[in-house]
Amino acid sequence: ITEGARNTVRFAMGSRHPELGWEMARQTIMSSFARQRTENFLPAEITYYATDFNQDQERTQDLLVLNGRVVEGFAALMDEQLRTRGFLGVDADTIRRIARQVLDYHHGYALYDLEPYQGLLSVSTLKMAARVGTDLSLALAGVPLHQRRNTRLSRLQGRPGDLRGLVARMDESEQDTFFGALEAALAQYVRRGGITDGTGNVWTYHPLPRTFYTFQERADFPSRVRGKVEETFTLEELQQPPHNTLLQTVPGLAEKLTVFFVLVHRYYKDTGFLPDLRPRNAGRDIFLLGIWGQISDNLLITVRRTDDGEVHADLCFVDNKDQFKEYRRNEDRKSPVGVAKHALRLTGSLVEPALLRSIGLFTELAYDNERGAERSRASLVEMYSTKGLDIVHEVLHSGIEQIFDNGKVMVEDVVDDIFTGLKKWFRPRR
Repeated sequence: ITEGARNTVRFAMGSRHPELGWEMARQTIMSSFARQRTENFLPAEITYYATDFNQDQERTQDLLVLNGRVVEGFAALMDEQLRTRGFLGVDADTIRRIARQVLDYHHGYALYDLEPYQGLLSVSTLKMAARVGTDLSLALAGVPLHQRRNTRLSRLQGRPGDLRGLVARMDESEQDTFFGALEAALAQYVRRGGITDGTGNVWTYHPLPRTFYTFQERADFPSRVRGKVEETFTLEELQQPPHNTLLQTVPGLAEKLTVFFVLVHRYYKDTGFLPDLRPRNAGRDIFLLGIWGQISDNLLITVRRTDDGEVHADLCFVDNKDQFKEYRRNEDRKSPVGVAKHALRLTGSLVEPALLRSIGLFTELAYDNERGAERSRASLVEMYSTKGLDIVHEVLHSGIEQIFDNGKVMVEDVVDDIFTGLKKWFRPRR
């Protein structure tokens, strides 16, 4: 499906390109930014990484008691190893906190060193297939697979905690000695299978189940502070009665939407990432009509009334963490995204024109509101009679451009992979 075909479908359904000239549009955008310079479209958020409250609370308390016993025993092992190596100035509380951090890391999610991407047909792929086949065979045979533990304690230097602050005050020689003591204590712990108490029982550390908790400010909270909230609705509902008249009757709404979509487009051009502004009916609106952002459930509009009786509208972009990465050959051709990278090329031909249309639509509305006059539109018959050849020209031109562009990038990927493999093949063996 080409961009030209989507233009034709949208035109048949009543959509029109903005008639505002570029210079006037630029002035309208700049004045919109000047008037809406204090606006913030993102709600405040606080994120915690804490114990999962969905777990059984009684079991969680038992784990806390058990882990406290294991931490005390492991702290004693650490203190013994540190004293053997001459580290006498570390207080007991600090050793205890570092012991908990080491055990959390050791029993946490396994960390792996990833090999650089070498293409689909490479030694790395064969090694991965061999590992998958071996583990699958062991699992089918009923052989228990032991969980991989983290033992490279030097990685803890980059994590928040007491250990990073303590190590930062040491020179290189002291750091080597300090980590040698920690690794020796951890080796004892691994050899024994845990911490042994006075009765000979062995206790092992069990990490508490944790998860992320994100608390986001209500979309209408800032509006409640500034006036009386009348209603909150989505950008998609703004296109339908009775909300569709608000773009003309509520001051500043079209300007805020103009500023918002210009910022989204600039973010996309600077980073290659697209915020999640996809419409609810993605199959029809994205792939058939090429719409992205103009109708979305993730942009909420709150209408409020001030004490003076004035009506205003505020924007709030919720669920703003979900984003889509555009495939950029110079950045991503060596990334292990496989076939998915070809699908990501749709962002260029689909989403960017959609963002530009949203900017054009709301910029034109902001310009009309500033003039205080409604822009006249030519009839459908007149548009077809005067611009028919231009429409056909655009359909053919856009279709040919998309066909050659998609074919070009696919050939480029094949050539890149072939020459990457050849370079590795002819590389001198040592």
